[in-house]
Amino acid sequence: GNTKITGTVTVTGDLTGANGIFSGTMDVTGSTQITGTADITGDTSITGSIAHTKDTESTSKTTGAIVTAGGIGVGKNIHVGGTADVTGNTKITGTVTVTGDLTGVNGIFSGTMDVTGNTQITGTADITGDVAITGAIAHTKDTESTTSTTGAIVTAGGVGIAKNMQVGGAATFA
Repeated sequence: GNTKITGTVTVTGDLTGANGIFSGTMDVTGSTQITGTADITGDTSITGSIAHTKDTESTSKTTGAIVTAGGIGVGKNIHVGGTADVTGNTKITGTVTVTGDLTGVNGIFSGTMDVTGNTQITGTADITGDVAITGAIAHTKDTESTTSTTGAIVTAGGVGIAKNMQVGGAATFA
């Protein structure tokens, strides 16, 4: 039959059984070991650290050692020891620091982008605004110019030169 206890129950040994239903607050002092599935239907509040030792690799948003159908809010730093594979847009509010290579197919940057160190562009750089260069330009392409539309540097507009000009070959002025 049923047993009803209205006071405090203290168990100093093991408490075993097939099923248990507890209503109200259940305080457990000491370690708790669950050797099966813990099905928690309400919110869970944990004030200490969580050490999760299962090491299942994640290959999609529905696999891995920890899987959630909802979002994740993180109030502090996050460190990823493997690859972070993000499907969808990524919004970063703040500074992005990349210590390795930044690779991709396309990129759109708005605002100012400061690059420290050498920058190598393989392919065509399509620049639609003005370019301000404060250092010397060393251009190594050596295509010969035979008309105003051929050569290593071709411009559709005029050229303003504030200082001397040295020409190593023939100069034609039309």
